[in-house]
Amino acid sequence: MPMKATRNNDIARAGTALRKALKTSEALLQDPDPQTRLRAVHALAQAAGVLLRLAETSDLERRLEALETLLPPRKGDATWKVV
Repeated sequence: MPMKATRNNDIARAGTALRKALKTSEALLQDPDPQTRLRAVHALAQAAGVLLRLAETSDLERRLEALETLLPPRKGDATWKVV
Protein backbone atom coordinates (compact mmCIF):
# COMPACT_ATOMS: atom_id res chain seq x y z
CA MET A 1 0.00 0.00 0.00
CA PRO A 2 1.49 3.40 -0.97
CA MET A 3 2.27 5.91 1.74
CA LYS A 4 -0.09 8.87 2.11
CA ALA A 5 1.48 11.93 0.49
CA THR A 6 2.59 14.30 3.23
CA ARG A 7 5.60 16.52 3.67
CA ASN A 8 7.05 14.16 6.32
CA ASN A 9 6.61 11.13 4.05
CA ASP A 10 8.25 12.99 1.18
CA ILE A 11 11.21 13.88 3.37
CA ALA A 12 11.49 10.29 4.59
CA ARG A 13 11.41 8.96 1.01
CA ALA A 14 14.05 11.49 -0.05
CA GLY A 15 16.26 10.40 2.85
CA THR A 16 15.84 6.74 1.91
CA ALA A 17 16.72 7.45 -1.72
CA LEU A 18 19.78 9.47 -0.71
CA ARG A 19 21.01 6.67 1.56
CA LYS A 20 20.64 4.20 -1.33
CA ALA A 21 22.58 6.59 -3.57
CA LEU A 22 25.34 6.79 -0.97
CA LYS A 23 25.62 2.99 -0.79
CA THR A 24 25.69 2.66 -4.57
CA SER A 25 28.30 5.40 -4.93
CA GLU A 26 30.39 3.87 -2.17
CA ALA A 27 30.41 0.53 -3.98
CA LEU A 28 31.55 2.26 -7.18
CA LEU A 29 34.67 3.52 -5.41
CA GLN A 30 36.11 0.03 -6.02
CA ASP A 31 35.53 0.20 -9.79
CA PRO A 32 38.72 -0.28 -11.85
CA ASP A 33 37.87 2.69 -14.11
CA PRO A 34 39.31 5.93 -12.67
CA GLN A 35 36.55 8.02 -14.28
CA THR A 36 33.89 5.91 -12.59
CA ARG A 37 35.65 6.26 -9.23
CA LEU A 38 35.92 10.04 -9.68
CA ARG A 39 32.23 10.28 -10.52
CA ALA A 40 31.42 8.11 -7.50
CA VAL A 41 33.39 10.48 -5.24
CA HIS A 42 31.48 13.42 -6.67
CA ALA A 43 28.14 11.64 -6.22
CA LEU A 44 29.04 10.73 -2.63
CA ALA A 45 29.90 14.32 -1.80
CA GLN A 46 26.70 15.63 -3.39
CA ALA A 47 24.40 13.07 -1.78
CA ALA A 48 26.05 13.42 1.63
CA GLY A 49 25.66 17.20 1.54
CA VAL A 50 22.01 16.99 0.58
CA LEU A 51 21.32 14.32 3.21
CA LEU A 52 22.96 16.49 5.87
CA ARG A 53 20.87 19.52 4.87
CA LEU A 54 17.74 17.37 4.86
CA ALA A 55 18.48 16.13 8.39
CA GLU A 56 19.21 19.64 9.66
CA THR A 57 16.06 21.06 8.05
CA SER A 58 13.90 18.25 9.44
CA ASP A 59 15.32 18.79 12.92
CA LEU A 60 14.77 22.55 12.78
CA GLU A 61 11.25 22.08 11.47
CA ARG A 62 10.42 19.63 14.28
CA ARG A 63 11.82 22.00 16.90
CA LEU A 64 9.95 24.98 15.43
CA GLU A 65 6.67 23.07 15.46
CA ALA A 66 7.25 22.18 19.12
CA LEU A 67 7.82 25.84 19.98
CA GLU A 68 4.77 26.92 18.01
CA THR A 69 2.56 24.61 20.04
CA LEU A 70 3.79 26.27 23.24
CA LEU A 71 3.25 29.85 22.10
CA PRO A 72 -0.23 31.09 21.32
CA PRO A 73 -0.45 33.36 18.26
CA ARG A 74 -0.46 37.05 19.09
CA LYS A 75 -3.28 39.28 17.92
CA GLY A 76 -2.57 40.53 14.41
CA ASP A 77 0.12 37.92 13.68
CA ALA A 78 -0.22 35.42 10.91
CA THR A 79 -1.16 31.93 12.02
CA TRP A 80 1.66 29.78 13.39
CA LYS A 81 0.80 26.70 11.40
CA VAL A 82 3.53 25.44 9.06
CA VAL A 83 2.24 24.19 5.74
